[in-house]
Amino acid sequence: GAEDFFQELLRLLPLNPSAISNIFEMSLSAGIPSSDYNGTIRRILEALVAHDQRPMAIGCAEKLRQIDGVREFYMSLV
Repeated sequence: GAEDFFQELLRLLPLNPSAISNIFEMSLSAGIPSSDYNGTIRRILEALVAHDQRPMAIGCAEKLRQIDGVREFYMSLV
């Protein structure tokens, strides 16, 4: 499901951060997850920042800030 999809995005992110950040953002347009069970979403956001995609990470984190763990990460970015 969604968790597997996010794990695959996380795996691929270092190969093409710009493309993966766009795919991640588009996936959020389809629906906002209600939780981050394994911390994968937060790890994606952290990886986006680490790979020079900070503005995209902030935008995505803003959409996801109702999720525990992501909220704290979002507040640390802004």
